Amino acid sequence: MVNDYNEITEILSILVDRYRRKTIFISGSADNYGNFSDEEGKIFLHTFFR
Repeated sequence: MVNDYNEITEILSILVDRYRRKTIFISGSADNYGNFSDEEGKIFLHTFFR
């Protein structure tokens, strides 16, 4: 139960924080795959995002 209107903002902030902890955001492109060859790196990324 919400006793005060201001509690809604607090509850929503908690929900957003909990949601963000369970998600991963990956952005950009790889120019260098480190120890992987270009082909191995691309295969890994395609497999990872399936």
